[in-house]
Amino acid sequence: MATSARPPFPPRTARPIQRRSPAAALQGLWAAAPMNALQVALLLLVLCNVWRLQTLYSILTPLQLPTLSTLAAIGLTFSSKDPRQRLAGIKHPLTWFVLTILALSFASIPTSVYPGYSLSFILNDFIKNIALMVLVAAGTRNINDSRLLVATQALGASLYAFVSVTRFHTDASGRFGELLYYDANDVALVFVSSLPFLLYIFITTRRWQVKLAAVVGLGLVMLSVMRAGSRGGFLALLAITLFLLFRFGGVKSWKRFSFVAALAGLFLVTATDATWRQLQTMMNPKEDYNMTEETGRKKIWMRGIGYMMERPVFGVGVYCFPQAEGHLSDLSRERAANNRGLKWSAAHNSFVQIGAELGFPGLVAFVGMLLIGFRTLVRIRRRFRDPSDDHQRAKGLTDALTASLIGYCVAGFFLSQAYSGFLYLTIGTIVGLDKVTNPSLAGAKPVASGRRPQFQQARGPRGQVLRPRPAT
Repeated sequence: MATSARPPFPPRTARPIQRRSPAAALQGLWAAAPMNALQVALLLLVLCNVWRLQTLYSILTPLQLPTLSTLAAIGLTFSSKDPRQRLAGIKHPLTWFVLTILALSFASIPTSVYPGYSLSFILNDFIKNIALMVLVAAGTRNINDSRLLVATQALGASLYAFVSVTRFHTDASGRFGELLYYDANDVALVFVSSLPFLLYIFITTRRWQVKLAAVVGLGLVMLSVMRAGSRGGFLALLAITLFLLFRFGGVKSWKRFSFVAALAGLFLVTATDATWRQLQTMMNPKEDYNMTEETGRKKIWMRGIGYMMERPVFGVGVYCFPQAEGHLSDLSRERAANNRGLKWSAAHNSFVQIGAELGFPGLVAFVGMLLIGFRTLVRIRRRFRDPSDDHQRAKGLTDALTASLIGYCVAGFFLSQAYSGFLYLTIGTIVGLDKVTNPSLAGAKPVASGRRPQFQQARGPRGQVLRPRPAT
């Protein structure tokens, strides 16, 4: 019996589901995004919170810029329709460590040496730094936003350095005797930790005007560091220089050596007599009062460890290390018995500070936050393996943040900066950068499961599955 000569349905062609490469998934992250109101509020908040723009120029003080920029940033974050600028996007281990430190700060209030002072510090200072970190992380839309934050840090450091050099003079010791908000040691930390940002902007910009501004900023910042005369700042500068000498993404070896030589030249040009005296004391630690006197750093650190051992859970209360020195230390009791006074000294070490004030849980959370910060930067850097300019610039940004965090850790070992706004801004920038460079969030498709490739089924115009029709 004859049958119709209808040909069979053509065989299906195998179309395996392919995974987009990380390079393809991260394309477009440098695309310029229009500056919106939230970005303006965040950048203004950075300048006001970290670099005290409202105090550098008295004409800005009546405007209440810190309060206005904070309220605007909070309101715009909650009302933003951009899916990249939502609080849900900052679920990150660093965020949980930061919130743990905040929770431990509140928990330390009932047993604090001075409960009212601890509460006042949290409400007036620390919670603002936490809010800055959260808002920066949530407001980051792409790598350009992270670069803009770094550029804002560079601008803030340059402005503060300009005011410091032109308005304030050194005292009899050759160091800054008076500054706005920061003291000489603290300002050395934020200046040195900002140097990698200025270098990064100089390297990546194509505008000669911006390059010139970056060079001027570098000179002002280095001059301010020399006048600050902080030995912790000098050690942080050395650590950052060594890091950038061997690792700065997108920069050839001869350029890295040139940058290091330029920094060394700036150091020699800007160094003062006080700078060399401070460096000489580092060569003779046994003659340094910090190693021999009861009020020196070594003995203060030992007493701080003692407070942590005496109060291992909640510590002496957030930001109450000086009060503990005046009320709990054996030295204060001894001097009180002899009718002698004692300076209520700060911890002069961020790790001792937070351990003594928040106990062992606070110290663990603080160290964990720093370690996860470095680990996150390493993970981000590994995402950029292409030799393209975009990937090399992204590596450079990651290395600049790493160098800045190294500078904080080294200088912070000699200063009480565990709750520094600069630190939590850096953490927020890292969280935001990790968010926007995560391939799973940047458009990468899931990998096909199993060893055998999966195929897409052929479908008709109405969506029905088309199967081969057997020949009859």
